Amino acid sequence: MAGDRAKGEAIDFDSEQEMTKENWLDADGVFETLRTYENLPFALGLHLERLERGMREIGIFGTGRRLIELEVAKELLGNSNTSGHLRIVVSRNGGVEVTHKNYQPPTSSLKCLTIESSIQKGFSYKSTDYQERFDLRELAIKRGLDDVILFSRDGSLIESSTCNLIVLMEESWITPPLSSGCLPGITRRLLIDNFGVLERKIERPEFNSARAIAVTSSLREIQPIEEVDGKVFSNSRETEVLKTQFHSWVLGNLAL
Repeated sequence: MAGDRAKGEAIDFDSEQEMTKENWLDADGVFETLRTYENLPFALGLHLERLERGMREIGIFGTGRRLIELEVAKELLGNSNTSGHLRIVVSRNGGVEVTHKNYQPPTSSLKCLTIESSIQKGFSYKSTDYQERFDLRELAIKRGLDDVILFSRDGSLIESSTCNLIVLMEESWITPPLSSGCLPGITRRLLIDNFGVLERKIERPEFNSARAIAVTSSLREIQPIEEVDGKVFSNSRETEVLKTQFHSWVLGNLAL
């Protein structure tokens, strides 16, 4: 996939240009990225809850939710897209920046490598201090791959550089617990609450025997991983069924 992206395609930080040249990454603050369908944002309320949690944790108190909602509405009105990527950034000084760009979801699967994580802790929100994660993504890209899969020093699965993971073991989809240090992703939460995805620790030997693996995020929804460290994982029927079911569910629940 790394060599097949359309110019300017925004895939939740997959674009090298987006990784290295976006001014918003220089800000000290919090952010959210979410998908829009026919110019309607999916799960805006859930994303704003997480954004507000991050604002409280880093000490941003002067920016109210109503102001953010108004900025979102204004941006959607001024930059309408049938399929869009909505980003909300709140800097430490209380400034709000909202952008809405055309977004085409990925159609191919990912090739990844695994590494021991050097990231010391996970956050309960999305911090604009993402450079270390982008450096890890760049490591994979330089090797002709798409992303990295992070394991803790004790050998348990965490996440990819910017996305949560789900792993098909026997008949059940599993995702690492928040105690692993992974981000409490919105899509991850919805899959647990509504699609029977189980939350538990996954050790490397068990991961290596998985039937299927996929990343999850608000932009990608569910994207299969086809190869890890040279080992091929087939795109299982279960992956396609879950992708289809989740996408249909999203379209019926945009107002979350």
